[in-house]
Amino acid sequence: MNVLWIGDSITEGMTPTLKTLLGKLGWAGAIFGKVGWSTVRWLRYGNLNALFNRYHPDLVVLALGTNDENTAEFREAAFALDEGARAVGAKVVWIGSFIDQDINNNLRLWFSGRVADGVVLAEGLPRSADRVHFPVADYPELAQRCVDAVRRLTDRIPWWSKLLMVGAFGGLLYAMVKFEPEKGKSKPSAKHGLGFVPTEDMRNRIWWHGGVDVEGRAESIRGSGKLMCKTPKDRYRKSRDPRRENLCFLKPIAGRVYLSGTVDKAIEHASGLGEDLDVYLVAVDGRTVGDVWPDEDDVMWLLNYNPAFIDALLENEGLSRKDAYRKSTFSRSGFGTAPAKWILSHISDSARRDIFDHLNDHRPGQVSISTSAEPEVAALWKIHPDDFEKLEEAVADSDDTYDFLMACDLVSEFGTRLMGPPCKDLA
Repeated sequence: MNVLWIGDSITEGMTPTLKTLLGKLGWAGAIFGKVGWSTVRWLRYGNLNALFNRYHPDLVVLALGTNDENTAEFREAAFALDEGARAVGAKVVWIGSFIDQDINNNLRLWFSGRVADGVVLAEGLPRSADRVHFPVADYPELAQRCVDAVRRLTDRIPWWSKLLMVGAFGGLLYAMVKFEPEKGKSKPSAKHGLGFVPTEDMRNRIWWHGGVDVEGRAESIRGSGKLMCKTPKDRYRKSRDPRRENLCFLKPIAGRVYLSGTVDKAIEHASGLGEDLDVYLVAVDGRTVGDVWPDEDDVMWLLNYNPAFIDALLENEGLSRKDAYRKSTFSRSGFGTAPAKWILSHISDSARRDIFDHLNDHRPGQVSISTSAEPEVAALWKIHPDDFEKLEEAVADSDDTYDFLMACDLVSEFGTRLMGPPCKDLA
């Protein structure tokens, strides 16, 4: 059984023993313990889609909660992580906080029968001076208790053949049920226009784009100086190369280039496209961006966390959320953004602008977009897979990647610049 174990510094302390114990059970364990990471931070910056694609887990252990506060934000993140892991076909077990009983009580309420109480598991073990962690000599005993608890809980969880989970946060959640269009009804084309006109803020900034360097993509970009629009069939077709296994599933809306407001989103996109491949990251001059649509991942976030806004917008367009789900086809292997793509393809430019403005009010400067134009490249980097992993970690550990200059310096540290001036001249 493939096990993906996600946690914080306590998981890091248990990692050597966990690997041994899981191996004795015949389980292949991929263990990620990040110091100071909370449930909320794992959801935002953990690149979980890439981990799911890489390790294909049968069981996901979420050893989280110690670094969380008992807030609505924690609740939303916990549900998103849990549903996202179950939606890829994995059983999910929680090991709750090792210090906060209230968090564990909530986890048991939300995920009944799948939660081990971290406070209870740690009973009788001495604590370090910070009263959170444990002496090095006691981590093996804690790891044994955790693995025993995971085994007991796993044996009680049934495998469900189908799960209805529609939605995504940053592309995390998948859909496991196929929705078919109503018979006798064809799929209409876009209602009005190619997209709304970019705002001044969009033009007066640098955007990010990330991808994998297949078929000389990076050199093609350097030669043309532009991000070229390619159709899903051309860019994401199946390949005999097993490293490109995931490419055929990441199908954007045809003929549109995707631009991220922050470098971490561009990195997340590139990391889900295949293993052991060189990655390229592009800084795009906002003055060359053409017509604009919001990114479907962000629209899926609205569908999950602010459906009232989407309902009102669709009603004004003569549509409904029910239309979006019933007339979309979901794939077991693909990202669950089909309803968002349907919505974006069937609303007016003014409605697309309303969505963008609403998203930007909540996450200023962080919203992603797509355009049918071929925007000009301000800078281009190529990154080796080993260095890309280091870049992912550096970006995840940094609090300054929303600042373009800081993000650009990080990319330049781990990547080879193929074109463009120094970061200070781009900012």
